[in-house]
Amino acid sequence: MFAAAVSSDETKRMFINKTAKWINETPTNRAMTDLFDSTTGAFPDYGGSPVFVARPVVGGMFALLALGKGFEL
Repeated sequence: MFAAAVSSDETKRMFINKTAKWINETPTNRAMTDLFDSTTGAFPDYGGSPVFVARPVVGGMFALLALGKGFEL
């Protein structure tokens, strides 16, 4: 979303649509995790590994708002 915030409208739509698709279709129930299996989209279970859920790094999801770059989808 950081990249989308400074991109053309077409690229913004691509980033937003792909992120929305992942959120809608991922098998994980973790809130906007930044740790996921790139093959399955699921949250990896490494047995005792750290849980990456709702971390500050997902603040990038608000980059469009922070830069005042809102637009119509």
